Amino acid sequence: MKSQNLKNQIRNAYAEALREYILVNPPADWQAEFGEFPPKQTAMRNYIIHLLRTHRSGRIYEAIRERYGFNGSITELDAQIEEVWRKSEHKTVENFFKGTPSKIEILKFIATIFHFETDYETFEKNYVEPENQTELANNSETQKPDRQPLSYSKISWKYYSLATVLIFIFVKMGFEYYQMANRFEKAKDTLAKIDSLSFEPKYLKQEMIEQDKEKSFVGTKTRELGTKTTAKAEPLLYFTNNIYNKKFVFTPQKWDFETDPKGEDINGEYGKPYNEEIRELRTFRTQDATLANEEIWIRFNLRNESGEKLFVDNLFLKIVGKHPIHTAKVEYNAWLPKSSEEVYEVRLDGFAQTYPFATFAEVAPAESRHFSLKVKGVESLDKQILRFKIYASCNDGKGKRYTISSDKTYVLAFYRLP
Repeated sequence: MKSQNLKNQIRNAYAEALREYILVNPPADWQAEFGEFPPKQTAMRNYIIHLLRTHRSGRIYEAIRERYGFNGSITELDAQIEEVWRKSEHKTVENFFKGTPSKIEILKFIATIFHFETDYETFEKNYVEPENQTELANNSETQKPDRQPLSYSKISWKYYSLATVLIFIFVKMGFEYYQMANRFEKAKDTLAKIDSLSFEPKYLKQEMIEQDKEKSFVGTKTRELGTKTTAKAEPLLYFTNNIYNKKFVFTPQKWDFETDPKGEDINGEYGKPYNEEIRELRTFRTQDATLANEEIWIRFNLRNESGEKLFVDNLFLKIVGKHPIHTAKVEYNAWLPKSSEEVYEVRLDGFAQTYPFATFAEVAPAESRHFSLKVKGVESLDKQILRFKIYASCNDGKGKRYTISSDKTYVLAFYRLP
């Protein structure tokens, strides 16, 4: 019976050989969109979801099913993806690549996922302790070739030899990545200004909804505004200032719904002041607007046109349309990422129609208050396009409430790589 010390020695040796193999032989189906390699937990989660999409049976599927504990009711792809999002098993893989000691079952899982040919049992059976390797080498002439033990050092050096051949490839890939990143170097000065922009309002026709404080938004009456602009008729105005996004989808033909001639993502008027600086990762052609994919970042402001202070006390997003994505007509691409700032965030789940993101802001007469909102979605929304509006609700502090809709309908696609 092997001692615990020897078991730990074998486990650590196997982990080292496994790590060396994966770093020299990254999976052929790893995509840049998953994240950096070797993977951290977010990138690993994306890769596990990719494997679930492509392997619906076999060793890899069974390894994922067992590791993530899919029970009898978790058989559909969407439910399994939700389970992957809910659990943190991919953190153990990140720890493995950091060199943290891993349990044997985790090593077996990683070996299966990354196609390591030597299973743990075979490695354990043929393992030779380092202090015995010299003696084995001296006695090699007396041993039959088919019974010669396989030492860990021989396994390890097998992969070291591959490193010499592949290191040039990695250096070349790194240089190409640097060249791509350098394309955007000149845009940095412009990007640095984005968080200090002053926005010019876009005055569009507004729809104002007045309601009693005891009534909900549903069922309230809409009154038409007159052609003459007065503080009494339009106490609060909504203006879209910017739309940002990293990923986008496009169609070589035309969308089967109406799009904004000013654009629907950063590649349009709402992408100013630096949309001329952006570059696509892959060349594309389209006859229609590009749509934000997976996440849209909206900057807007509310302006008080009344003669008294207003209190914005509720904001909410409302879905107004859904469209399926036909994968044969839609393609995927990405823009240069933008720097970050504090924002509201709403995550759509595909079921609710209204999503509140409560706030409180005092808006003085003739003053504008600016808001920043990111809208994302869950995995089950894949291959859909959602259209939505944003509503702002305010009161005048005297019992009267006003609710106003956004000056445009926003469009967000959910199309993940197959």
